[in-house]
Amino acid sequence: MKKIFYSAAIILLALLTNSCEKEISVSKPEEPPQNSGKIYIGSIPPHAAIFINNKNSGYFTPDTVTYLDDGNQKVTLKLEFYKDSSEIVTVHKDSTSSIFFDYINNPTMRGYLYLDSNPRSAAIFINDSLLDKTTPITIGDLLPGEYSIRMEMDGYWHSNSVAQIRSNKTERISVNLKDTLMWVNYNTGHGIPIPTDYLTCVAADGNTVWAGSFEGLIKYENNEWKLFNTNNSMLPANHINRIIVDEQRNKWICTEGGLVKINGESWTIYNSSNSGLPDNNVISVAFESSTTMWIGLKSAGVVKFDGVNWVIYDHSNSPLRTNDINSVAVGPDGTKWFCTKGGGITKFYADSLWKTYDAYNSAPRGSGEPGGSSWFGFPNDNIQCINFDVNDTAWIGIGIGTGPMAGNDGGSAYFKGPVYWKTYFRTPGKNILSITKDHNGILWFANAEGGLSKYDGGFHTFTTANSNLENNRIYDVAEDESHNLWLASYGSGLIKYKGNH
Repeated sequence: MKKIFYSAAIILLALLTNSCEKEISVSKPEEPPQNSGKIYIGSIPPHAAIFINNKNSGYFTPDTVTYLDDGNQKVTLKLEFYKDSSEIVTVHKDSTSSIFFDYINNPTMRGYLYLDSNPRSAAIFINDSLLDKTTPITIGDLLPGEYSIRMEMDGYWHSNSVAQIRSNKTERISVNLKDTLMWVNYNTGHGIPIPTDYLTCVAADGNTVWAGSFEGLIKYENNEWKLFNTNNSMLPANHINRIIVDEQRNKWICTEGGLVKINGESWTIYNSSNSGLPDNNVISVAFESSTTMWIGLKSAGVVKFDGVNWVIYDHSNSPLRTNDINSVAVGPDGTKWFCTKGGGITKFYADSLWKTYDAYNSAPRGSGEPGGSSWFGFPNDNIQCINFDVNDTAWIGIGIGTGPMAGNDGGSAYFKGPVYWKTYFRTPGKNILSITKDHNGILWFANAEGGLSKYDGGFHTFTTANSNLENNRIYDVAEDESHNLWLASYGSGLIKYKGNH
């Protein structure tokens, strides 16, 4: 029985195999159409798209297009930047015609370039080769394609552009050269090796500039840039809040991880683990004397350090209305001023008296003075900075409101005494981050989104619209010993203003 079963299976398998074999067929090689020919098409430069009778063949030069009908065929090449080129080619049966397009030596393929600059007479470099002429100029007989263009003039930043030259077309490039006679913008956009374009603060030690960022501490000296961070230095945190240079030229770096003192090559770290600091997020430092300093903390109030003792003042043991400190300062008369976020500004007298000024008590109710703000008192209680003019008058910068006053624009104000302030609403900006006094006693205001302002009896503001500032986001200002101003910008690096001499 088993033998019969196996025999039947073998017969069935053979039948199926023969059946499958009958269904398999192999196509004969495709025969070329009758009366067909070929065209070989080449070009310089190569890789032009080939069109036959206005239809894309899918071929690129150099190549041979096959199976073309006997007779005249219109061959068109399309190549980027070049104008289309067409020729009639006669195709013969069973033969190969040829045609070659020489774009390089065809004068009708050339293009033109017009270059101009403000100011004019700038030197011109095309693909890094210096021309013997200056702007304005029209350059002809250029092969189509992309060219790198650089214009240079003493006292101005170089301008870099890309020109796309097309057949029988004129490419026009006009640039406004940014001068370095008054403003110098040090940022990566100008090829400057600054570690970051996003700066938080700035200070000057002689003609050496120190800048803070979220990536660490930056030193700029003798045209060299150096970044100190947690990986290559003793810096306890990369987020720098403020930099202060004392009378002994020590640098005090306020970081999120503690306070750093830099004395030459020596670094000293103060934090909550090795000192009386109750919190490591240090915002600001001010000096009462060569041995006594006041330290403002982000969320732990103010600390007095006399070289030995640490004394903490916060909301629990002093009239401070909040422990969130924006900055601290010591006035010419020895009084201490504490600018807070949401708690106004508190003045600490030498006789241990305290006085806080806020939106409700900074001006008499129902009064006001023309020429400033229609708001009689502070527009909100977010006081961000303070400095003193040549008359020892206190000036403050007010930021955007927080808490119950969230969204209220700020401005500036000066202390009229004995208890009231003159407020400038949204003037010189609505969010003032720092105030710096220069060697002439002029006050300079860093407006977070509104540029740089100065007050010398009236306000004048520099912005991207009326100066060569490249960014209106100015966070801090410092003056070097040559009387240049240095601006920490958020987005455009370090900015030098040379018009303060």
